[in-house]
Amino acid sequence: MNIKTRKGFTLTELIAVVVIMGILAAVGMGSYRKSLERAHMTEAYNVSSALLEGVNRYFYDNRTRSDKMCPKLSQLDVGAAKTTSCSPTDYCVSTQYFNITIPSGGTSGCTSGTSGVVTAASKNGGYSIVFYPDFSSVRSQDKCTFTGDKGKNFCIAGGYTACTTNYCCKNTYSGSICK
Repeated sequence: MNIKTRKGFTLTELIAVVVIMGILAAVGMGSYRKSLERAHMTEAYNVSSALLEGVNRYFYDNRTRSDKMCPKLSQLDVGAAKTTSCSPTDYCVSTQYFNITIPSGGTSGCTSGTSGVVTAASKNGGYSIVFYPDFSSVRSQDKCTFTGDKGKNFCIAGGYTACTTNYCCKNTYSGSICK
């Protein structure tokens, strides 16, 4: 008698494999999104660092000016062109994932001790990164401000671990100042 044995998978085995693949995909998507946001933050750091260095050079070169107003992009030697997709256009650079701004006019934005000068706001919403100039009393520090849990999670994914109710620092914080 010639009995042929069937080779293949049963329906139960196939369903088990599909369920396991679904679980692995769900876990992997969270990690993928976090790593993608970290990559987007790198874009913000690169452009913001160039702008911040330009602002620092502008203030060191123009120390005798009495108005102490923030420089426009056209006054900085960074090679960044202003864009019309964010406002105010003469103080803003728009990248694929961020609107990066310098405070426009007045003395409060660029010369007050603890104010950040360059702010990179995520176009996805929920968070922004604030950069401080050399002439600030919280020199060379930055903090990630957020609204909501999504923004806080993005800040934490970017390496900002010491968090309060509306911002996170890379190391520790005291009052409203990152250290």
